[in-house]
Amino acid sequence: MSEQELNKVERETFLNAARDAGLTVTEQSAYAKLTFADSPAKIYIARTSKVTRVDLSGFTVEHDGINQVARDEAKALKLGAVQAQLDFTQEEDAVLEAFTAACEALKVVPPKPKKVKKPKVEVEAATEETETTEETDATASEEETVAIKDNDVTDFGSEFETTEPNHAQV
Repeated sequence: MSEQELNKVERETFLNAARDAGLTVTEQSAYAKLTFADSPAKIYIARTSKVTRVDLSGFTVEHDGINQVARDEAKALKLGAVQAQLDFTQEEDAVLEAFTAACEALKVVPPKPKKVKKPKVEVEAATEETETTEETDATASEEETVAIKDNDVTDFGSEFETTEPNHAQV
């Protein structure tokens, strides 16, 4: 479908409707980004005086005026997390009705759960008593540190033992 077959809608009409719906409008270089509270979902409105493209990113809405975008298609078109776009082949009233439905749906997308960092844990391991021989002066350290990360236990104590070279040999 060519660009001329699309119905163009005034950009300010979308921005006013978004503000009326309680969305935050952030102007970017090529788009206006619409967000709500801590929701990860966004709506992007092209930054032209007459709009023919509005993207729904991170969410979608089942509506006759909204075209779903398959994940493969979004990737091929380099659309990021866009999952749907308004259908501008419909009359302006239908496009605005779809936009209003998208704004309302954006407001109920739950926030991403916050990642909880696992605390770093250092455990002191009991040392084993070792016998020294005349051939070496090295012994196990009195305390060995055990690092725990993602249930992987690695003992670093014995890896770093060193013996001093005997330079007194004649």
